[in-house]
Amino acid sequence: MYAENYAQVIQYVWGYVGARSYLLQGDLQTVPQNIPRLRLDGPGIYSLWLKSSFHENKYVPTYVGFTSRPIQTRLGEHVRFGKIGELYSGLPDGAATTGGFGVLALELPTPMALAMESVFLETFDFAQNTADNLLSRALRPWTVDADYSAGGLVLRKAWNSLSDREFALN
Repeated sequence: MYAENYAQVIQYVWGYVGARSYLLQGDLQTVPQNIPRLRLDGPGIYSLWLKSSFHENKYVPTYVGFTSRPIQTRLGEHVRFGKIGELYSGLPDGAATTGGFGVLALELPTPMALAMESVFLETFDFAQNTADNLLSRALRPWTVDADYSAGGLVLRKAWNSLSDREFALN
């Protein structure tokens, strides 16, 4: 299941477990300056979200990861040579951010964060999560097929709430 087609389910799960949402705005040079403001000083799990024109200009998850170091340290690494840099340069379909991206994060002990990441990765195919050094894949457009297996109309209503106001720098 493509993660971007189940954004509302994934966002609900993150909210249910107590994750906080953040919107990091600016260009690739200013984003690193904003990461310390997140105050994510512990280990845990995090997810990157991109606003997608394929998905009614809503935020969709593109990557999930865990770290045993402070989450903000790992996000900083992603800016310099990782997945956040890729969000600015563009995914294979050309989807890219010009002014920022969303982050959902939850500080957890490393074993719990690893277990939670494993569940997400076994359930969903995130465009930027790759194995064996393969490249990120293109985002898949929303399809009618994507919403009935996960709850249909109720989830479609939740989908409509995934807008800029869901990602506010706390």
